[in-house]
Amino acid sequence: MVRRNDKVAFMAGSYVFPGGRVDDSDRPLSNEPCRAAVFSDLSDAEESAYRTAAVRELQEEANVSISVDDLIPFAHWVTPEIETRRYDTLIFALSGAAATETVLSTCVPVNESIPLASP
Repeated sequence: MVRRNDKVAFMAGSYVFPGGRVDDSDRPLSNEPCRAAVFSDLSDAEESAYRTAAVRELQEEANVSISVDDLIPFAHWVTPEIETRRYDTLIFALSGAAATETVLSTCVPVNESIPLASP
């Protein structure tokens, strides 16, 4: 997890998992093969885009390099309709080897980072 900068508009000072939006460049080309989606409500191409975005965002926000093969689908959350800001979020865990080799470092807009491990 990383701690967001105290001066940003959204969730200042909160501990969060690195992430962000899926950019157009994260989407596979129409003829590009994709692994089979694990999340039943997503197409193979949609899940591929989320995986690519997760890898990119982790690199940008926490300076952590992994591959899409290191990601284990964990959960798909959508913010309730009553909320003003809505998010469609996929959560991935790291495989054991990737998790033990990962070293987090800080970057803007992050103030600090902390590794989490299961008991």
